[in-house]
Amino acid sequence: MTLKCTGSRWRTPLAAFWMTGSILLGAAPIQAQIGPLASGESPPREVVRWILDFLNDTTTLRFSGELRLPAASTIQGNVGVLGGPLHLMGSVEGSVVTVNSRVVLATGARIQGDLLVVGGDLEGDAENQVSGQVRHFPAPFLYTLRDDRITELRPPPQAQTGFGASGNRGSLRLLVQAGANYNRVEGLPVFVGPVVRLGGRRPTTVEAFAIWRSDEGFDLARERLGYRGRVSHLLDPSQGLSLRLGAFSEVTALDDWGVSDLEASLSTFLFHRDLRDYQEHRGWDAAFRWAPPGSALSGELTYTEEVPRFAQVGGPWSLMNNDEPWRPQPVVAQGRLRSLSAHGVLDTRNDPEEPVSGWLGKFQLRWGLGGHLTVPSLVSLDTRDLAGLGEGGGPLPARVEDPDFRWGFMDLRRYNRLTAGTSLALRLVSGGPLGSGSLPPQFQHVVGGAGSLPGFRHFQGDCGARQGVRGLPVDATQTDFARPVYAAYGCDGFLLFQAELRGAFPWSIPWPEQERDWDDWSGDWDWSPFVEWRPSWSLFVNTAVGWISQDVQDSGFVRHDTGRLTDVGGGLHLGPLGFHLAVPVQGDASGVTFHARLIQRF
Repeated sequence: MTLKCTGSRWRTPLAAFWMTGSILLGAAPIQAQIGPLASGESPPREVVRWILDFLNDTTTLRFSGELRLPAASTIQGNVGVLGGPLHLMGSVEGSVVTVNSRVVLATGARIQGDLLVVGGDLEGDAENQVSGQVRHFPAPFLYTLRDDRITELRPPPQAQTGFGASGNRGSLRLLVQAGANYNRVEGLPVFVGPVVRLGGRRPTTVEAFAIWRSDEGFDLARERLGYRGRVSHLLDPSQGLSLRLGAFSEVTALDDWGVSDLEASLSTFLFHRDLRDYQEHRGWDAAFRWAPPGSALSGELTYTEEVPRFAQVGGPWSLMNNDEPWRPQPVVAQGRLRSLSAHGVLDTRNDPEEPVSGWLGKFQLRWGLGGHLTVPSLVSLDTRDLAGLGEGGGPLPARVEDPDFRWGFMDLRRYNRLTAGTSLALRLVSGGPLGSGSLPPQFQHVVGGAGSLPGFRHFQGDCGARQGVRGLPVDATQTDFARPVYAAYGCDGFLLFQAELRGAFPWSIPWPEQERDWDDWSGDWDWSPFVEWRPSWSLFVNTAVGWISQDVQDSGFVRHDTGRLTDVGGGLHLGPLGFHLAVPVQGDASGVTFHARLIQRF
């Protein structure tokens, strides 16, 4: 008899010994009754509470990752599986609960108790192989693990409202949905349109949204509108294979990995300080996605034809400093671009919000397949009209960019539990050209600020892109009226390393226990005032370098490498809310910088 268990057992490091002992010694089974339930898309709250009690029970054998129980093997007791998949060929003399796991009941498999599957597919003859009740809720759920206990089990956020109808053959909903990022280009984008879902196990979904850019109030002029349309079809639910075809006219951030959408939005709305730069692009794309339920790996291959355009600064309102001008946008290479991109994700974290063990890797590759891209000519500006924006610079001629560039990006993180209360997190982030060529401005990178180097100014590591303001003529035939712009976005390539030691204090702040209402806070803006009143601390170090692949030296504009930038610091955390102090120790900066964050640094 052979027993194979892959993944990690959180309850105790002696999981394999415990499990093998149960099989060999024949421990008495522990029964649990789910009670009369109705299957549906998502479990009701009373079922969620029952699942939490089941998974946190000290008698439940709980596993993270893949679990295989060979034929002729028996587990005596209750089993909980997080992530999975679960391949059952033997017997379980108890109940089984899985969360976000594909469950496969092979021929000969038996479950003497109940089976409850939340998130993921159920394959096999469950009616004849499970002695108790079988309940299946296909919608995935998010869970939070703290101090070896699952403290929260909730549905994924859905930042949308609307109405519609559904039936046996599909559903129709008309949605009004806020965009992810309040920004200085379009204010808060609002998506309005229908979502049609057809079919059953292999559905086809059609989305058709008009995008209203609210920065100028109730102006419905053509230039204040965009759109997003998508048709997607699920080919194979068990493997998560799907196809998507879409068309778009949207404003997107050039770099969005440093800070969250909520932090960027609040900074813009409250302090008149946008933490990102943007471009506008329109076109179409086709994608093939692979995302098996319960798997740590997923990927997507996308072909895109687009027309990138400069995104003009708008006039959104902010609570403070509303009379000050907004920071200029960087120029982008305009024209047409055909490209092929590949995205991959590896995620073995124990908790997506506050992980203490596992890996997270995000990888992107993009191949330019032709077209034509040109950085337009920039003129000099009268610095007397640019108070607070820095000195103006001389004119810069138009520059043709290579549409056959190669670009890559990697964000790799490792979380290590050191003791019951401390963990060490390591992160390596890098992006840039795959070769010796330079990149169009919209594919460049910057470091500095809360998301990368908190001891330095935001955008400080930009390889000299913001050393002066130029003018982008509104009309090529009239250079006397131009918008202020930066001549580039940042460095062609960068490398960032971060390390953070985090631990919990042995005490907590007395505060009435509160239960989060799932319906009150949702969507990408999924941060609520329900902070954790068990403080934790952190110590961190960050170091980065940025470089250029090709010099541009015209009229005083000289791009250059950043040199090494390093800072150290520490923080106090109340759940997702954190307060950080950082000090630069290497690079052109000094003093102590304070940041408040609404999410864990990484």
